[in-house]
Amino acid sequence: MIERVLSTSLRAALGDTPAVFVAGARQTGKSTLVEAYARRLDVDAVNRRLGYLLDLLGLEPPSRLRLGRDFRGFRWLDPSGRKERLGYSSEWGLILNVEPSDLLDGRQT
Repeated sequence: MIERVLSTSLRAALGDTPAVFVAGARQTGKSTLVEAYARRLDVDAVNRRLGYLLDLLGLEPPSRLRLGRDFRGFRWLDPSGRKERLGYSSEWGLILNVEPSDLLDGRQT
């Protein structure tokens, strides 16, 4: 019941917003909810970006197994950002065009 309510809320929020922040206490299933939603979308670029971000944040090490890694070619980490190659993530098949420090700036420790 709770999962369905959260999934419905997540879908509704993403319907009119390009990004959604999922917050909550530790060990309450936030990563699992987002990963399940990404798998349901079945969009390879979303899975790549989500996996990269989870790894960067040091969250959910087994996420790469759940998200899958059968990628071909490379995708931009930020497709709307500058097309300047700062590096690559061969593990997630991404061309990095955003500095990791920029992604981590808003994170609380």
